[in-house]
Amino acid sequence: VVIPELHPQDVDEKAIVNTLEEDVREERRRALTMVRGSRSKNSKNDIEANLVNNSDPLMMQRLRKVFPAKDKDEAPVVAVESLSFAVGKGEIFGLLGANGAGKTTALSLLTRLMLPSSGDAFVTGHSILTSFPKASTHLGVVTQNNSLWDRLTVQSHLYLFARLRGVPEDLVKGIVENTIEQLELAPHRDKLAMNLSGGMKRKLCVAIALIGDPEVVLLDEPSAGLDPVSRRNLWTVILRTMSNRSVILTTHSMEEAEALCRRIGVMVQGQLRALGSKLHLKNKFGSGFELTVKLEGKNFEEELNRLTPFIESLFPSSTILAENGGLITYQIPKEEMKMSLIFQKLYEEKKKYSIEEFT
Repeated sequence: VVIPELHPQDVDEKAIVNTLEEDVREERRRALTMVRGSRSKNSKNDIEANLVNNSDPLMMQRLRKVFPAKDKDEAPVVAVESLSFAVGKGEIFGLLGANGAGKTTALSLLTRLMLPSSGDAFVTGHSILTSFPKASTHLGVVTQNNSLWDRLTVQSHLYLFARLRGVPEDLVKGIVENTIEQLELAPHRDKLAMNLSGGMKRKLCVAIALIGDPEVVLLDEPSAGLDPVSRRNLWTVILRTMSNRSVILTTHSMEEAEALCRRIGVMVQGQLRALGSKLHLKNKFGSGFELTVKLEGKNFEEELNRLTPFIESLFPSSTILAENGGLITYQIPKEEMKMSLIFQKLYEEKKKYSIEEFT
């Protein structure tokens, strides 16, 4: 394999760093300083030797992917731009972003589905470029699309992937049974994949990723397309099974990221643009709160005309974002919001202003 340079000449690293938010710059610095050596001409494994005992099982360092232009008059597309961050043991790192932000491409680079244009990444100290056979033994993946065979049962899938991952034959049965029990798949063990519900298929994909007990797991939109109940069940499974692993979870949903992730990175145009805990991100970037009030609806217009001046008396800068029948949403600037005041006053005046419920 041709190994890309860590410092390609066509990338202006200083220009990239200058565009980054402070928290992202600090995480980048942390990830890059985990390398205590550099590759020599004689050995491709100098960096690996310095990383094997590192505390963070997953690291990305200046990872970049450029797709060639479709037309000669167009510029090449930079899908991932010098991405650098690390994920510690026992951490679920949320990668939040819209379609086209580069989330799936970043995971595709880690799994070698694509080769990076430059940079490198390390799974338990093993380079994805020079030692992917070693790195892959510590890596579990749940892709966006279910990687299942319609005519195989749940149990057969797990036996197949246990053997593919190199689990010794005398341990296969025990590991498969433990995985079935851990993910509560026992009632479905003999069902064909084609007969499973959407939620069960995703749960089976998580079970396949966990066969062989990998230290690093990549979850690419694991709950996409699931109904709310199945989504919650899957979240419970993820929280229960990922506590000792390094996990990257990509999602469109802030709700999912809040429910599962210790840290959240917001990805835009191939680069992290914000990074931190959910509370840190809300305090730093949040523009305010939304108050949703459901009216009794006996006389909607009259009730609304009485309610709005009352809300404005509590929060002068509040504005109506949406009216949907008896459901009104107000936006309240964060500097005006007093949580104790809103609960106290709305409970006190609930009957007077025909409030059925509020959030």
